Amino acid sequence: MDLQEFKEKIGFRETAAYYSSMAIVGLRIEEKLTQKQLAEKIGTKAESITRAENPDYYPSLKWLEKIAKKFNRKVRVYFEKV
Repeated sequence: MDLQEFKEKIGFRETAAYYSSMAIVGLRIEEKLTQKQLAEKIGTKAESITRAENPDYYPSLKWLEKIAKKFNRKVRVYFEKV
């Protein structure tokens, strides 16, 4: 399943949890990793990745930074006017 198919499956949501979920799924797909492989790479369980890819789950910034660091990325947080 690619990122677009995943987005269509879960539906769009205007929440931080949704955007963090999309970032994790997108990174995993880009790196061609399974949930289990990503979990092993960052030193956690596959269940943690499954939970983090749920658009209703709010992972901690510390956890997101741990993933970003492993892939030479950074986490950005900003407030956007609506």
